Amino acid sequence: MGGNPEMRQLIWDSVLGADLNHRYYTELADRLQYWDRGAKIFVAIMSSAAVTGWAVWGTPGLSWIWQSASALAAVVAVAQPILDPTKSIKTASQLASAWFSMLRDYEFLWARVDTASEKEVREQCQKLMTEEKRLAEQGATLTTRRQLARRCEEEVRRSRSTETGG
Repeated sequence: MGGNPEMRQLIWDSVLGADLNHRYYTELADRLQYWDRGAKIFVAIMSSAAVTGWAVWGTPGLSWIWQSASALAAVVAVAQPILDPTKSIKTASQLASAWFSMLRDYEFLWARVDTASEKEVREQCQKLMTEEKRLAEQGATLTTRRQLARRCEEEVRRSRSTETGG
């Protein structure tokens, strides 16, 4: 199939895209877990400290500290179920796993692009692109972190710069 440079480029671009998405959703899931855990710990500590520290924080001029901490802990506690980070963590983790699988499938297809028939390559590519569309729709339910996406893109460029897509 080595005679179709457009198909080769399409598959190579798909390898890069799958790599990017795998890295992005893995990092996003990790970040969401980190912030969710931190918010829960913050609420627990501030709630306990606010109650147990009334005597200490009641000192004139310092009462604003525990009042602010209590108010902030209440806001975070109320926001947790509304923002539903557990659902976002689950979705990002599922997407990271699915994109890892897509990456492996595209890498396998890339390794065979010069030896398989053009028909076989096209069929496999269409199958993978249909799955990509499903994953993109699932990913649209999460808020995009542009800085994270740019960083992951740079990682892909650096790690794959020695390989060639053309």
